[in-house]
Amino acid sequence: MTLFAKCTLCGENVHIDLTQKNIICPHCITPFVFERTAFNREMSVEALAINSEIEEKNEILSFLGDKVSKLNTKKAETERIIKRNRVCFRLTVFAFAVSVAVLLFLLFTGLFDSLFTIFSGVAPPMAILGALIFQADGLKRLTDEMKEITDEIRVRKGIAEKIEAEKQELMKGSV
Repeated sequence: MTLFAKCTLCGENVHIDLTQKNIICPHCITPFVFERTAFNREMSVEALAINSEIEEKNEILSFLGDKVSKLNTKKAETERIIKRNRVCFRLTVFAFAVSVAVLLFLLFTGLFDSLFTIFSGVAPPMAILGALIFQADGLKRLTDEMKEITDEIRVRKGIAEKIEAEKQELMKGSV
């Protein structure tokens, strides 16, 4: 809050600092004492309360900013893992398709001559199918985690924007 008073010597406006008792006129360098009335005390208490609330909102904004920063880091890391897992998933799908094609080729050409060779031919595609299911589940969990992180970032940014608006309103009201 800005307060002005008239200088007792030159009559010019002098900015009053509520924390100072002795004030010097910047125009004529005349010192004078600012007497604090009940009104001035109420105004300074109100200004201190507003400053305290603004500082509290700044601390909350700083905390939210740190949280959002950490969430963005986690989001970037999760995105890298998802990309890597998608590549692995595609390679596993390709390996499954190749192993099934080889198995079908061997079955239709009659190269399987015993039950053992049939089971040994079926085992790789089944193992790869298990890996595909495992990878698909992992990708789904990572995608769900990514969605939760994104939602949390959105919520925290919304809270931060609301607090920033309240802080700006407080600052406007205190001037």
